[in-house]
Amino acid sequence: MDKNLIDVAKIIINATEYASNNARVDGIRFEPSALDAKTVDVLYKKTRSQHFNWEEKKKIMLGYFILSKNNFQDYYVKAKKIVEQGGAKC
Repeated sequence: MDKNLIDVAKIIINATEYASNNARVDGIRFEPSALDAKTVDVLYKKTRSQHFNWEEKKKIMLGYFILSKNNFQDYYVKAKKIVEQGGAKC
């Protein structure tokens, strides 16, 4: 299997895992940072804008795009199959 294809598949899987894991960053359980926020939505926005740089935000957005209902089968499932079939050989 083509190594470039496997690398792209790993990027897809990594982005989805990163997005899923960082969905928990809310500023309540981990490092309260926006204590002046009046609402929960404002707290989330301030916390995430302070703690994530542009690259991290980009990876989270890509992960959510891939995990969305319309794209899950086309990207994530295919990437998992590619890594399972050829990932161990590289």
